[in-house]
Parts: sequence; structure tokens; C-alpha cells
Amino acid sequence: MIKSLQSLRAIGALMIFVHHFANDNHLDGTVFQAFGDGPVTWFFMLSGFVMSIAYGESARDRSVSGHCGGMRAVAGLMISRFRRLAPLYYIGMLLMYVLLVVTHSWVIYKALLASVLMVQSWVPDMYYFFSYDRPAWFVSDIMFCYLLFLPMQWVIERYRYGWAYLLVPVMAVYFAVAMIFGNTDNPTFNLYIIYVVPPMRIPAFLLGMLLWRVVGRMRGISLSARAGNLLLGVTALVMTGWFVMAGNVAGCFSMSSYWWPATALMLVALALTDSVDCVATRLLHLPALVSLGNASMAFYLLHRPWLSYTSWLLGSFGVELPTAVYLPVSLLMMVGISLWVHRRFYPGRI
Repeated sequence: MIKSLQSLRAIGALMIFVHHFANDNHLDGTVFQAFGDGPVTWFFMLSGFVMSIAYGESARDRSVSGHCGGMRAVAGLMISRFRRLAPLYYIGMLLMYVLLVVTHSWVIYKALLASVLMVQSWVPDMYYFFSYDRPAWFVSDIMFCYLLFLPMQWVIERYRYGWAYLLVPVMAVYFAVAMIFGNTDNPTFNLYIIYVVPPMRIPAFLLGMLLWRVVGRMRGISLSARAGNLLLGVTALVMTGWFVMAGNVAGCFSMSSYWWPATALMLVALALTDSVDCVATRLLHLPALVSLGNASMAFYLLHRPWLSYTSWLLGSFGVELPTAVYLPVSLLMMVGISLWVHRRFYPGRI
């Protein structure tokens, strides 16, 4: 396990929490929007990166090669990932369904069926892809990425320029779709095309896979503590600038592809410095941060119900809390809940 990458999961999950809290409480600011777009892209690239660490070396034997065993490998991977994600996914969805019923909100049962089948992000309707536990659209997308992981990895391993055979057409299609369909007069459709629909998340996932091949060739490099601090410091400055400038970028880029270069730098820097004993790495290796990174999926899938229930209860009792109190208290309690859920039901990473 690369501890620094687990800490990145934790940081991303915390930022997404703040993003949703800001939306719920009508807090304006470009940075709050970037806190959603940026970390979501991190998660897709990080998933491709980590999956390559776990399965990359045996991909030639485990991927689709025209044999029945290859298809069984894909099915086995999908079943394994489903078993890990499904409990949290369905608990979050059930909690939101109960709240909608209790508050007499409109329940769209067709959307419920799509959510149960994890296909909500394939439907170009916000009442579908953001139904019930809204962040759960990510699961619909990442399961599609997992479905293609072994076939893509096999192409990369099988052919000398397999990475190019995948990357070039994938990027060409992505940017063509983004430019043509991502700037319409319908903001919801733009959001769906750029941010939600599963195939448009494949480029980030594939970039994560390819980055691991780059890092694998560089991990023999020995960095000093000073070099590690410098590399991570520069990376932090670059990422800070990326967030500051996000509001000046067109939506068809800022929701996804804008984040690819800075995220690539961050993943490479964190992987290369993970074993370097420097101040920055010690901070990233703090047990609390790494533990939250391990529990980040529980945090991600349960924080929306938590925010919704607390908001409803406070409103029911006529209680208004200042943001300076409500945000940190709610965040700390959600951290505690996610850590408890993870330790109680998930012995390892999800």
C-alpha cells in the first residue's frame, strides 16, 4: 500500500464533503465547485493507478484474450468489486429513500430501479443520475471502468505500443464529444456528457493505468529528504494554482480534463516520495489520515445521507447553526461514522 495515495483519498473525500455542504447551504465561491470537480477526477485516475498496482503484473494471464478463462477473470474482478462496494452503496441509497418517503418528497420509482441496478449514470436525466444518494453515480461509472480494466491492460501488455493504441483513440473521441456536445445551451446535458456518463470517465482511468507504468520505471530512483520535500512542495503549489484558476476554464474542461495534468503530477510525486523520510511524507503518513483514506469509500457514500438527515432534523426543530460551527462538527462526526463503519465491516481497503 502506498500510504501517501491513501491520504490523497482522505483529502479528496473531505473536499467533496465541503463541496456538498457548500451547495446545501448556498455558500458561493468557485473554489467550492472545484472541490467537487477536482477530487472526483483524482478518484478515477487513482483507481486506474491502484488497480494497475494490484493486477497489472498478472494482466496477461487474467485479461480477455479470446479464451473462456479471460472472461472468467473479468467476471471474477467485477464480482469482487461489487461485493466490496454494494453494502455501502445500497445502505446509502436506502437511507435516502427512507428520508424521501418520510419527508413526502417525490420518489421516482424508475430512477430507483436504475439505482438498484447501478446504471443510473447511463440515463441523461438528472432525476436519474443524481437520484437518491447523489454521489453514488460514481459507483455506476467506476464499475464500467472496472469492466474494461483487464481488456485495456491486456492490450497495453500484449502490444509494444498498446498504450498508444488505446490512448490516442480514447482521447480523440473524448475531446470531440466534449467540444461538440459539452457546450450546449442545456447545462444539465453538459453536466451529463462531461461529468457523469461512464465512457467519458475512461480517459482519466486509463491515464491512471499508464501513470503506474511510468512510476514503475522510476521507482528505482532514490530521492533525498530535501528532494522529496521540494517535489511535494512544488506539487502542492501547482495544485493550489490549479484550484485558483479553475473558475477561468470552460465547463467542458473544468469538470474533468482540466484536472488531468496536475493530478498526474500529484500521483507520480506521491508514489515516488512515499518511502522518502521527509517532513511532507511524515504528514501524509499520519495514521489518522491514512485510516480515513482506507475508509474513504464509506465516507463518500454515506456523507450525503448524513448531510441530508442532519439538515432535516435541524430544520424540523427550528435550529440554525452558524457555518463556523455546523461545518466542522458535522465533518468530524461524519469522519467518526465512516471510520467506525470501515473498521466494523471492512477489514481492509475498499
